[in-house]
Amino acid sequence: MSDQQQFDLLRQTCSATLKQLISASQNTELHMQILSLPISLDAARQFSAQRKAEVAAHEAYMVASSHLAAFVQQHLYIVN
Repeated sequence: MSDQQQFDLLRQTCSATLKQLISASQNTELHMQILSLPISLDAARQFSAQRKAEVAAHEAYMVASSHLAAFVQQHLYIVN
């Protein structure tokens, strides 16, 4: 795989995981807006599950982003 192909793949992966993070964050926000007191056990579980999905999406984005950053750092000599 060429450097350009590897860069494109890392960039696309980073972009896709960012979109997932944004979507998960929006879903969490929607769930948060419909919560009201007293909160039911089912609603608390749903919110907790959505929040876990958001955290997982954030972690995936951070991994993808760090891989892209490491690749760019390794190939910085090309820009200089």
